[in-house]
Amino acid sequence: MVDCQIPLTEMWLVLPSRQLISPAIRLIRDELKSTINQLRSRLIEHELVSEHEWPLDD
Repeated sequence: MVDCQIPLTEMWLVLPSRQLISPAIRLIRDELKSTINQLRSRLIEHELVSEHEWPLDD
């Protein structure tokens, strides 16, 4: 499957209102970002995906 291209996508945290971004929600958001970035790093390290295939979104 050398020619297989995985489409880039985004993950969204959807809340009914911006006022509902409590410290707990911020913690969940930050933990998700951290976990996903760790997974990305491990996949790149094991050469299962390249940085070109999964670029960082700043």
